[in-house]
Amino acid sequence: MITSNAASKIAKFNAIGYHYNFVAESIYACRKQCPDPFGADYLPYIVAGLISFDMDRMMGKRYEQKYDISKNGFATKLFNKLQKVNGFIGHLVDSSILDIDINKEIDNIKGAYDILSSKGKDGLHSNVKINGVLFKLIVLNFPVNRYASVCEPGND
Repeated sequence: MITSNAASKIAKFNAIGYHYNFVAESIYACRKQCPDPFGADYLPYIVAGLISFDMDRMMGKRYEQKYDISKNGFATKLFNKLQKVNGFIGHLVDSSILDIDINKEIDNIKGAYDILSSKGKDGLHSNVKINGVLFKLIVLNFPVNRYASVCEPGND
């Protein structure tokens, strides 16, 4: 199971994931100030996080389109997808990944995945493996490091 040995997995990642943790912690701090993690106020932080996590290449060449939802570029597509995803997993964003009943939420998770991974003119990008993007989006909305304290030895 993904949560088995969570404490050791988190410790191992923290030992090599300085760049990711530094960026993620900054984004989590901003997330606390944004009431809607699927809204326009939080979107620039998600985009900045994706850029920091080496997803810049999938967003197009113009920075305005990466951040400004009115420019009909990556930000617009991501924002529109996040609005749809909210209906599936919005009720989970303040939950711990370790506390979510995956079996109960599987249809919602699949629904969110289908929206984020859909291709075509509204797709985030057709030349990039979408699983990496989805993982990074999930990390930005479900901060793993904030759960480290519940993953003490014996609790994994």
